[in-house]
Amino acid sequence: MRAVVLALVVLAAVLRANGIGQGLPGLYDPDEPLFLINALELLAKQTLMPGWFGHPGITTLYLLGASDLLVFLGGRIAGLWSTTGEFAARLYEDPSLVVLAGRAAIAVLALGVIAATARLGARLGDARAGVAAALLLAVSPLHTEISALVRTDIMVSLFCMLAMLAAVRIVHERRQRDLIVAGLWMGTAVSTKWPGAILALAPLLTWCWAWRHDRSRWLSGAAMLAAAILLAMAVLMPPLWLQPQDVWEALRNEVQPAHVGATGGDWLFNLGWYVRALWDRGLGWAALLVPVGAVLLIRHRQMPAILTLLLPVMALVALLCSQANVWQRWLVLPLPMLALLAGFGLSGLARQLSASRHGLIMASVGVTLAVPMGLASWSEGTARANPTQARAVAYMLSHVPAGSRITVEMLAFPLLKGNWTIRYPFGPVGCVDGRQLLAGKVNHDDAAGAQRGKQKLVLGTINPARVESCWTDYAIIHDADRWLAEAERYPQEAAVYRAFIDGGTVIGDFRSIPGVSAGPRTLVIRLGPQPPSTLR
Repeated sequence: MRAVVLALVVLAAVLRANGIGQGLPGLYDPDEPLFLINALELLAKQTLMPGWFGHPGITTLYLLGASDLLVFLGGRIAGLWSTTGEFAARLYEDPSLVVLAGRAAIAVLALGVIAATARLGARLGDARAGVAAALLLAVSPLHTEISALVRTDIMVSLFCMLAMLAAVRIVHERRQRDLIVAGLWMGTAVSTKWPGAILALAPLLTWCWAWRHDRSRWLSGAAMLAAAILLAMAVLMPPLWLQPQDVWEALRNEVQPAHVGATGGDWLFNLGWYVRALWDRGLGWAALLVPVGAVLLIRHRQMPAILTLLLPVMALVALLCSQANVWQRWLVLPLPMLALLAGFGLSGLARQLSASRHGLIMASVGVTLAVPMGLASWSEGTARANPTQARAVAYMLSHVPAGSRITVEMLAFPLLKGNWTIRYPFGPVGCVDGRQLLAGKVNHDDAAGAQRGKQKLVLGTINPARVESCWTDYAIIHDADRWLAEAERYPQEAAVYRAFIDGGTVIGDFRSIPGVSAGPRTLVIRLGPQPPSTLR
C-alpha cells in the first residue's frame, strides 16, 4: 500500500505543479497579497506579532516568513542581493520568488494531507478505503486549485487530520498522551483557521468512548484536551494573550452578513450549494458514495470511524451551512473526511459484490471515478497558468501609449515596466499613486484602514465622490461582473463600474476559455475626458 500511496502523492504533486506560477509576476488572487505582505512585514519588523490575524492565519504567516527567509538567504548566497533593502526592492519589482516559495510550501503540505488521509483510512480498519480517498483527493479539481495558492485552508486541513490520527489511537490505547497530542494539533489548527475548532469533537468523543465504562474520566479528559488546545494557541498566537481585544476585533471583522458573489441563504440553501460544489469540483461522481459510506458505518456500528470521522464532519458541515456566506474553498477542510466516507462506501459496496475480487473492483471503480477529475484538474491548472488579468496586462503593455495615465484594480506588477502614471483604488480616499503602492511605499496599516468595512480594495468600493481621483486615460478592471450581477444589493458599487464602462470605450475584453485561460472577465477601457456627471 505504501508504494500506491507514494504514487498518488507523486500524481498529486504533478497536478499541483501545473499552473502554480499563475499570473506571476502579477498577483491576481484577491487574498494572496494579504498573507504575503504580512509575512514580509514579520521579517522587516523582526517580530512574531503579525499585523493581521483574522483567520487567524498565524501558522500560515510563520510558514511564509520562514520561506521568505530561505529565499533571502539563498539569494544572498547566489549573489542576487546582499542586504534586506536590496531584497525588498527586488521583490517589489517582481515578487515571483517569494510567491512561488510560499505556494510550493502550501503544495507540499497538501501532499501531506493526502498521505494522512490514506493513513487515517488504514487506522480506521480499511486501508483500501484510505487509498481510494487519497486518490479522490489527489485528483480533486478543488483541492488541486487551493493547494497551489497561499491560503490557510490546506494547513488547517493537515493539522486536523493529524489530530484525527491521534484520536484513533485513543480508542485503541486510551492513553492521555494521545489525547494531549490531539489537543496540541487541534490548537495548531485553530491558530490557523477558527472553524477547525469544531473538529476537536473527534478526540473528545473517542476519549469518552474509550472510557465509556468509567465516566469519571470524561471531565478530566475534556479539561486535558482543552488545556492542550489553549497551550498550543498561547504559544503560536502571541496576540491572543498580548492583544486579546485586537484578536476579538479581527474576528468580528471577518464576520460579514453578505459578500458579493458569495452571499448564501438559509441552512438548506447553503447545504444544497455545497452539495453541488462537492459534485462539480470536489469529488465528482464519487460524491454519491459519501452517504453510502455514512450509512454503512452506522449499519455496521464501526464506532471508531463514526466518532473520529462521521460525527465531526457532520458537525463541521452543519457549521459551514449556518454561515451567511458560501465559499468553495471552505469545502477544503472537510474534503478529506468526505473522501474517506466515499472510500468506505466504495469498499463496502465492492465487498458486497464480491469479497474475493474486492481489491480489483475498488481499483477499477476508483480509477474510473478519478480519471475525469484528474483531466479536469490538469485542464484547470493549464488555464490558471494563463489568467485573464495577465492577458489584459500584456495587451496594455503593447497597446497603451507611453506617458498615459492608467487605473488598475489588481496588483499588476508588470505594469511597472511601462512609462505610465498608475492609480489604484484605496477605499474612501478614492485612488492613490499605484507606483508607490506596488513598490511597497504604502504602509500596510493604511491599507488595512482603507479596507475596513469594505469587501475588497477595488473600484466598486471607492467613495463615489472621489471618482475623479481614479479617472485617467485607461482603466483595467476585473471585478465588475460580480458587482453588476448583484446591482440591487450593491447599487453604489455597481454604479461606479457602470460609470467606467459607459464612460469610455472597451478596447480589450478578456474572458475565461476552458483549458486555455482562467479568471474573471477583465476589461481594458479607454476612458473619456470626464466621468459621468451622476458620479461627480
